[in-house]
Amino acid sequence: MEEKFSDKKIIFVTCGDWDLKTMLPNQCQLLNLSIPSYLKNWVNIKIAFASFRGTKDRPRGMTDMLSLFNLPLIGRHHSGIDDSRNIAAVLMQLIKKGAKISPTFLKKGVFFFFFFFSFSLLFNHYYFYYSI
Repeated sequence: MEEKFSDKKIIFVTCGDWDLKTMLPNQCQLLNLSIPSYLKNWVNIKIAFASFRGTKDRPRGMTDMLSLFNLPLIGRHHSGIDDSRNIAAVLMQLIKKGAKISPTFLKKGVFFFFFFFSFSLLFNHYYFYYSI
């Protein structure tokens, strides 16, 4: 999979930092695997949302962000594919409203593929091309 994305600038969008900052490195270390470069940078949608609202207070979770945008919860909360869809809905609203999306951790680049990531469905993701 690494070679598939090696020539692309991509970034995952998460609802929190724990999956990619804590869980993935621990799991990779346990399995003696290296972390793919495309999983070392991500956008925490909670930080993007707080920044858009002009506050340092992050929303408690995805349901807070959905309700503040008057969006319905799609599917079941904490179901990987449903969480991915809900993260995508929040991200699309932020972009439509003119929010500047900034990665939590960033490598230099001009454009990214945004991936809506749920750890339980690492390779079942949605993406779209968005230039920043």
